[in-house]
Amino acid sequence: MSTCTQIEPTELLAQAYQAYAPLVRTHLRRKLHRHPELAEDLLQETFCRALRAVQSPTVRHPRTLREYRPWLLRIATNLTITHYRWAKPDGCALEEAIPIQTSGLADDPQVVYPHLDTAATVRRVLQRLPDQSRRALVLSYQEELTAKRIAQVLVLPSHHAAYRLVAGATRAFREAYQQEVAQ
Repeated sequence: MSTCTQIEPTELLAQAYQAYAPLVRTHLRRKLHRHPELAEDLLQETFCRALRAVQSPTVRHPRTLREYRPWLLRIATNLTITHYRWAKPDGCALEEAIPIQTSGLADDPQVVYPHLDTAATVRRVLQRLPDQSRRALVLSYQEELTAKRIAQVLVLPSHHAAYRLVAGATRAFREAYQQEVAQ
């Protein structure tokens, strides 16, 4: 007769960390390819949340090492989605997208002010777009993510859906921008 010893949940999590931390890190870096520091922060937060879950008597958590892999990847994905959901759209760095020279001849207000007006108009138009469209545009144009990566971040069914979302958001932005400029 064999006896089955039960491993403590925190010990099992420590084993999962050893086994799956590199995989979770790679997963996060793919989703946040332009922000490796953020990926490291979210890796730590993934395991902090996992630890809180295994220490809680009311939260269902994996019972075997093998079950940890999809569970940890889901926590990491949810953290990424939350990050993008709460990221401020003003973080688009429009001032960088429209460089404004501030030295030499470009100090002329007639050169600088039109650029400032354009940046303000772009911000106003972005704010009026639906949240999903605004996020898709920021991920596509600011973060330079591919349609496949946008689909992963926004949890869309395919890269085709992400492509259609970005294309529709671009059309909506263009129309709203033209209306804003015409006023």
